[in-house]
Amino acid sequence: MKLTLFGPFQVQSALAPITLSSARRLLAILATRPRHPWPREQLGQMLWPDLPATLTRDRFRTALAQVRAALGDAVDWSGGKTLLCLTPIRLACDLWDAQNTYRLSTLAEDPLPRQNALESLVDLIQPGFLPDHPETLTAERQRWHERLLESLLQLSELAEARADREQALHYAECALECAPYDERIWRTLLQLYAASGRHVEIGQRLGNARQALRKEADADFSSSLRAYAQQVRRQGVSPRLLTLAQESSVNRAFAAMIADAPEEAAAFLGSAS
Repeated sequence: MKLTLFGPFQVQSALAPITLSSARRLLAILATRPRHPWPREQLGQMLWPDLPATLTRDRFRTALAQVRAALGDAVDWSGGKTLLCLTPIRLACDLWDAQNTYRLSTLAEDPLPRQNALESLVDLIQPGFLPDHPETLTAERQRWHERLLESLLQLSELAEARADREQALHYAECALECAPYDERIWRTLLQLYAASGRHVEIGQRLGNARQALRKEADADFSSSLRAYAQQVRRQGVSPRLLTLAQESSVNRAFAAMIADAPEEAAAFLGSAS
């Protein structure tokens, strides 16, 4: 049995349908912390924050009954009369997969395993957490949205480090689609476009985004981002935009030259000075 929380709510191979919004939201809350004993009163307040506890008890029992009928013996229930704890037995969940994959992405030291973990994480979480129930678990939703942006920017950085600028731009553009006014993403795009000789194009796009931001929120980008964009427009492609990956490759080349042919290296450095 598989519970899906990223994208449309779904329980594959459920024994009975979960039709109540409250039952879906209850299962989602329990899934964020499996094996955790939740106070039933707290769960009622999370599901019906505007109602007193005396009015939520019957609704809570109805929602829980539907969840239990759907999951059957795929989970174990415990906690007695005051607590509620869900322990998975034969239930999988994409949220748990995402948590494990995120952990792998943070622990991976080598670029390739880190890239693979980040790509898997993006595939899992890009549909968004519980998009059909935006009023539920807002902090959890925001946490995974932020992790999506971080993952896309890290993939862009990894692609640039291996001199794959097209892929670096792809990931940065994907991040911008998720957060059109995020300044970290715009700074990354400014760097990548300038390094590609397309500083005019990205400057125009940023100007359009500023107009849209003023119209939608009566706000503007920070002065530091605007100043950086002006610098990019004035200078275009600058030698100072040499990427870290290129710098590293140059350093490795010099190290190899010094090791293999020290006299040639000395002559080269002497001519450069």
